[in-house]
Amino acid sequence: MPCACPCRSSARGECCYETPDVHEIQSYCKAQVATLWDEVLRFENPHRYYVDLSKPLWDIKNELITQARIASYPRKK
Repeated sequence: MPCACPCRSSARGECCYETPDVHEIQSYCKAQVATLWDEVLRFENPHRYYVDLSKPLWDIKNELITQARIASYPRKK
């Protein structure tokens, strides 16, 4: 299985970077949430937050949707 990180260097699925500890992850997430507008965070009438997909991610998404649709069609005997 290829490496899932951006380097794509490991063909055997080995981790190629140092995993941060839970406190570093928590700190990073808090910092990222702090960058969001209040309009996005409110529970009543939240503002829609648009997220664009890269072309490769869009292709993967559409391929998965296509596979799911094909798998859900009834098979003829």
